Amino acid sequence: MNHPKTTIGFADVEQAYLAVEIWREATQWLLEIDRPLWSLDQFNEPDARSLAAAGELVLGFEADRAVCCMTLQGADPVLWAERAPLTAFYLHKIAVRRASAGRGWTDQLVKWAATRALGMGIGTLRLDCDPRPELMRLYENLGFSRVEPHPVHVGDFTAVRYERHLR
Repeated sequence: MNHPKTTIGFADVEQAYLAVEIWREATQWLLEIDRPLWSLDQFNEPDARSLAAAGELVLGFEADRAVCCMTLQGADPVLWAERAPLTAFYLHKIAVRRASAGRGWTDQLVKWAATRALGMGIGTLRLDCDPRPELMRLYENLGFSRVEPHPVHVGDFTAVRYERHLR
């Protein structure tokens, strides 16, 4: 059986709209199943273009169709303010189109990020997620460990912080 060619890479500025489409699709689906996580208005093309220009926007493709995205950053001054920049890569806003859900895209994105991190001499991946059992289980199954036993609170935001050591 032939499988479509899959690729993951940093997005060009011209591709930024694809990430916005994916994030909005995921947001809409979560709203429809009464599991809101993000708001539709938080995703816009100018912000996505800025992420792409900074080399922080990642897209995954199945054949020629963008099916997943995330941001990959060298610092997170909000939820990881106590950690020095470039001591880890921070994965945020991981999203997969519904039609490609269940195909291991999150695992592929994490593996891709790990390869990039190790190539730059960075030995840790970090992320945070809403304290939902299904999200926590997903990241734990991908090799991430909780940093604290309880969620952290920053302003109105509550998150569980995870890290995965690569060395």
